[in-house]
Amino acid sequence: MVNVPNFFSPERLLAWERRKDIPLNEIFKADAFSLGIVMLQTGNLQKLMLGANQNQAKLKDEISKFGKRYSKDLTDVLKQMLVWDVDDRLDLTQALDLMLEKKMFGSRYKFFIQEREMLDFRAPKSQLDKKQINYIQKIKALEKELERV
Repeated sequence: MVNVPNFFSPERLLAWERRKDIPLNEIFKADAFSLGIVMLQTGNLQKLMLGANQNQAKLKDEISKFGKRYSKDLTDVLKQMLVWDVDDRLDLTQALDLMLEKKMFGSRYKFFIQEREMLDFRAPKSQLDKKQINYIQKIKALEKELERV
């Protein structure tokens, strides 16, 4: 979601406007916000225009609309992904953990448990097994290939 201000978290948008990077420890939280915006737009079937004039009140209204269509559990996770203050927001792995805990994936639950175990990037490399390292290397190779396109 690079260079798409409508999906940027507040801190990423501010950094983008100043032509700076956000700290590494905020990347997963910024990505959780971006994914939350995608979920919100998809769930409400309309584009949410926050952009440079991001508006917390408008975001709350859209989350409220979402909550009328979807489960309380899913809405609660979405709210935590879209918290304005980066220090209080879930990161991607925390959001997925919460969804797994609430068994939001139905029949694909076991698949997502396996994926979640493989994608724990917070673990030091020495604690990752060969399958996880292989998976990470495949993702990095795919990213490089996409950069060439």
